[in-house]
Order: sequence, then structure tokens, then C-alpha cells
Amino acid sequence: MSVPRQFIRCARLFTGLEDQVRHAQTLVVENGSSARYYLDCDLDAQLDTPNLGLIDVGSSSIGRNTNASRWFGGEIDELRVWNRALDDAEIAQLCPTPDPLDVGLEMHWTFEDRVGNSITDVSGKGRTGTVVGGAGFVNSFKGQAISLDGIDDKVTFTGPRALDLYGGSSGDMTFTARVRVPNVVKYN
Repeated sequence: MSVPRQFIRCARLFTGLEDQVRHAQTLVVENGSSARYYLDCDLDAQLDTPNLGLIDVGSSSIGRNTNASRWFGGEIDELRVWNRALDDAEIAQLCPTPDPLDVGLEMHWTFEDRVGNSITDVSGKGRTGTVVGGAGFVNSFKGQAISLDGIDDKVTFTGPRALDLYGGSSGDMTFTARVRVPNVVKYN
């Protein structure tokens, strides 16, 4: 799973995104045909475009777009993916600090739960992440976040490749993470 183009586009749409400030970014896809973008749990943008769900292309990574020349440079913390579209009340539960929403949770990386370059999936689904390219870890409000350089750092993952992780048969999914970018202009 790459960070969806729509999630990266989400950073471009957010008018409140600031340099060096951590923000909760959430992408909710419904029926594979519409998306809601939230910045710090407030609805920021909507997009009605078909084929928004993730596609299982046989490899998965966080920090690199499907275009090999697009790398994310910044910090990611509290990355979670659900196999359903969270509603507004559930999104509100994510702020100011993420609250456990276990129903349909398919992957959850806190970045504190790791051994060496292996990041534990605390959802219990076994989707262990592997740090590639020399990414480091930095202090965050909850403990640790991963810091990607925007050049060659990413996190790949193994484990069960379930349809639910990519929007399932319904096309519903939610992808959320707390991110901080050093240069917002690069993403606008």
C-alpha cells in the first residue's frame, strides 16, 4: 500500500497546514467513489471521484508514491487504516489524541512498538513494517514518530494481504496519521 495519491493531494488542499506543526490528517473513502479529508478532525475538503480506494499492487510502502520519484519528507505518527469509512462522530474521537477505535481496524503503527527496523502492527493483524532507506525516529507528543527524508526513506510491510486493507468489496476505508512536514510549500 502506498500512501494514496488522494492522501498526498489532501496535504495540498489543506489551507491550515503549517511548517513544523503536527497535524492529524484523515482520508475517508466511501464506496470507492468519494472522499472526505479532515485536518485536525475538522472536515476540510471533499472529492467525488471514482476509484479512490487503494489498489493492491503486490508491494506496500508508506513514504513513497506509486511514482518512484515522489517521496514524502516529514514525520508520521499514529498511522492507522480501517476497512470501513469512519463517520464524523468517530473522526471526532481521534482528536486531540487518538482514541482506540478497534472495529474494522486493519493496521496500526505507533512507532514506539518496534525492534530495530521492524515496526509492530498493534492492531493484531500482523502487518509488520520494515524501515528502508535509513529513516530515523524522533520524539512526538505520544512518544516516537518516524522521520522520512523525502529522498529514499519508506516503510514497507508484510503480513496478510487482505482485501479489507484496500477498501474491501464495499470500497470503504479510512487512512489516518499525524504528520508534520518541514516545508508545506513543497506539498502545495
